[in-house]
Amino acid sequence: MVTADLNIKYQQNLSARIIALVVLSTNAWPVIRDNLPPLLHAISLAKPGSYQELKLPRPPRRRKTKSL
Repeated sequence: MVTADLNIKYQQNLSARIIALVVLSTNAWPVIRDNLPPLLHAISLAKPGSYQELKLPRPPRRRKTKSL
């Protein structure tokens, strides 16, 4: 399972689970799309019961435009 819920390890008892979890540090699609190789690598390493956090770059900050 791939998720961006960083609190899932505190919300669920993961020791009894047989699914693999890959937790992303962001849910911003442009960042995920631009970092597919590390994500696919993390997924390929996932084994039943494993837990991995994948740190991705922060999304660029949006600048507010000044209205005239």
